[in-house]
Amino acid sequence: MKTLGIMTLDPSTEHSYYNGIAKEADNYDIKVFQFSPNKVNPIREEFDGYYFNQLTQEWIAGTHPLPEYIYDKTSYSQHPDSLKAKTIVQWLKNKQDITFLGYGLPNKWRIHETLQAYPSISQYLPTTKLGENEQDVLSFLKSEKEIILKPIDGAGGYAIYHISTSKERIIVKTTKANGKMVESLLQPSSFLRLTRRLMKHHTFMMQPRLNNLSKEKQPFDLRILLQKNMEGNWRIAGKGIRVGAKNGILTNISAGARFLHYHEWKEKNKHLDWGKIEDQLTNILLLFPSLLETSFAPLFELGLDILIEPDHSLWILDTNSKPGHKIITSLYSDRVTALFHAPLKYLSSMESMFEHPFSRGEIK
Repeated sequence: MKTLGIMTLDPSTEHSYYNGIAKEADNYDIKVFQFSPNKVNPIREEFDGYYFNQLTQEWIAGTHPLPEYIYDKTSYSQHPDSLKAKTIVQWLKNKQDITFLGYGLPNKWRIHETLQAYPSISQYLPTTKLGENEQDVLSFLKSEKEIILKPIDGAGGYAIYHISTSKERIIVKTTKANGKMVESLLQPSSFLRLTRRLMKHHTFMMQPRLNNLSKEKQPFDLRILLQKNMEGNWRIAGKGIRVGAKNGILTNISAGARFLHYHEWKEKNKHLDWGKIEDQLTNILLLFPSLLETSFAPLFELGLDILIEPDHSLWILDTNSKPGHKIITSLYSDRVTALFHAPLKYLSSMESMFEHPFSRGEIK
């Protein structure tokens, strides 16, 4: 029997997605575990975590040998426990007797820098600069007038800032964890102090603010969930439009945005040339995932965020190798069971895919 470990910083016996995978795993002759990298003992090559008992349909705590396969769903922060986990995960990735379903991606800046070398995909990447210091940000703001600051290792819309100018002042907007937007009107000197303070905690990328506002002044983008099938080919598991609050910044569901069906959005926006948009979208989906894997390491799934401007330009805003699955539970209730089966099917066919050595990635 194959063994699969679902790896997170905080394992949960109540997580509906992990429970769904565990309940379906018996059909594939797979034992499922949950564990945190911080509960791994590298000397004994075992972990303290949970094993899913198919007879009782419940998770049971215990100590177990390291699994053969790992589904890595860890999200990192600057907390000491998180930094410790990175070291353990890299050790796990380097072990030849363990295979990850997906080996993750580096930070957003590394991804951008690497993909800039490919003209076929760089045409869809917005102008992006690295903010080395507060003067870099001020200079970029002066040239672009309205910009977005995003941390190179951020996720879920955390620590994203919208910055614009108004006469002699600088307007800074950000969305807090509770979904509430906070706006500050600052003198340039105060803005520089704020930026200097922010840069002590994060390294930021700078991009011009692109026009992603609907007719109702709501920010929106296209979220596509991609997963591999048993043949190792990418397929669209689901796609939908994320719509944020009026005059807001973020389209993240965790920040209060909502999903709309893609076809519903097309009906509401018939003035757009959807033939032109979908030709570009087809090109992106054909090239982007394979270029990521060629440049970095094998992946199992991707969350891709694409902005559609009024002139039909498409821009790749973000890519996430550990995406959430709310798009399926929100828009495709008939695909939830298939969602549970996807990693199990992929695992079942992995041995034939990786006959040759490959890069095992770096920690994100």
